This record gives sequence, C-alpha cells and structure tokens, in this order.
Amino acid sequence: MKRGFVLLSFIPSLLTTSTGFGLSFQERIDAQRAIERVYYNHRIWPEQNPTPKPSFDQLVSDDDLRGRVEQYLKKNALLQSRWRHAISDKDLQAELDRIVHNTKDPATLKALFDSLNNDPHLIAECLVRPLLANRLIRKFYAYDPDLHASLRTKIEGIRADTIPRLTPGHRFL
Repeated sequence: MKRGFVLLSFIPSLLTTSTGFGLSFQERIDAQRAIERVYYNHRIWPEQNPTPKPSFDQLVSDDDLRGRVEQYLKKNALLQSRWRHAISDKDLQAELDRIVHNTKDPATLKALFDSLNNDPHLIAECLVRPLLANRLIRKFYAYDPDLHASLRTKIEGIRADTIPRLTPGHRFL
C-alpha cells in the first residue's frame, strides 16, 4: 500500500532482532515516554474547554510509564507461562506489517517511529510487542476452555432450565 511505502524501508531488519532481550527496563521506560509524548502531541484539545492543555509532564508521571512497561512485560510473560506462546521475531514482523498496512493515520505512525529514532529493535520491542501481547492475550483468553468451563456449565444449566425442549412434531403456531 502506498501509505506504508516510506515506513517499510527498514522493516526487514526486524527479523534479526532478539525477542525481549537487550533492552534495560529504563530503556523501555524512555521509549514508552517517547511513544506517549507522540500520542499526547496528536491529541486534540477540545475548543469547549477554556483551560489550556496541561503539559505532558503533568499528565504522564514516571510511575505511569513504569506501570505501562511492567504491564506489557507481565502480559508477555503470561503468554509464555499460561498459553506456551512466546512472541517470536516472525510474530513481531507480521504485526508490524499489519500495523503499517492498516494504519488510518500514517503521520502519527511515522511520528511514533521517528520518536524511537527509527530503530527497528526499539519499535519491535516497545511499540509492536505491547500491542501484539495485548491482542494475543484477548484472543487466547476468549478461547481458553479451562478458564470458561465453570461459566459454560452454569450457562448450559440456565439454558436447559429456561428453553423448552422441542419434541418431534412440535409447532410454534
């Protein structure tokens, strides 16, 4: 797609990056700060609000950033421990390709990449991995039969009690 043309020029180098190692926790926090700053800069302040837009530092604390990084690292670990799914370089590349090809805002995506110095490893680890981990957690959770077994049993019991059984030849009219 045309809108992803400029952004695709460095993507193949992602295939050689490691999956989760090589970045310190502080580097991840710094990258998260850069990402959040781009999102902040692209937020529109409503005209109806007479107060000036608060500064980025007023809205986003170091504790917030630390918490966001911890959360996506925990989600990544949960994928591995609960569902035995380690996010691979191939997964990251596919997710990045999906993001680039489906973006509705190429300017913001370019700003996000620029904020991470167009470093494929930072982009993969600090932008793509959190998004992919979140999407995979939702998918695995939704289809995990063990997590939903008791609820399924309860619903089937309610259904059996409330839905009349149809016998052959039963007519609704």
